[in-house]
Amino acid sequence: MPGSSESIEYQDPEGDWHAEAARGDDRPDTEIEDKVAGRHGQQRE
Repeated sequence: MPGSSESIEYQDPEGDWHAEAARGDDRPDTEIEDKVAGRHGQQRE
């Protein structure tokens, strides 16, 4: 599901800071694993 575009800042391994726009439609696919209950890939309603 796309979100809103956001401005992000991050520090690279050399210690330099960068700022860029992260598009709302440019989000990775993710899975959530509930380690407490041992559930995997279940969605809440």
